[in-house]
This record gives sequence, structure tokens and C-alpha cells, in this order.
Amino acid sequence: RRASSRVPTAQERQVLTDRLARSLATFQADPTAAEGLSQVAQDPAAPEVAAWTVVASVILNLDEVITRE
Repeated sequence: RRASSRVPTAQERQVLTDRLARSLATFQADPTAAEGLSQVAQDPAAPEVAAWTVVASVILNLDEVITRE
């Protein structure tokens, strides 16, 4: 909501929730990839940090969030 200055729709929330779940499963299966993305070496939280990093990236790359000149 802070990035886009509006409340996300139910469909948008579902897309982000699904992306978080898929990313978390991927990074739990491959902790090395999680550590590479999250920069948190050998930490049990690395898969979760990496999954949230992916979700944040999706939000920050929305056209309505990016300032264009």
C-alpha cells in the first residue's frame, strides 16, 4: 500500500501471497540460492528473507511504483 499509494485488490494480494509461497518453497529446497539472494549466510531465516525479497521486488517493479520521466 505504501509503494503504490493505494490498497491492493483481493486478486493482487492473492498473486503476492502465491508468489511468496512458491518462492519460500523454492528457497527452502535450495538454501544456497536463498543465502545468495538474502546475503544471510547459514541462517535458518535465509529462505524466508529471500522469499520476501522476491515479493518486494515484484511490488517495486510495478509500473505505478516506478517513477518515469
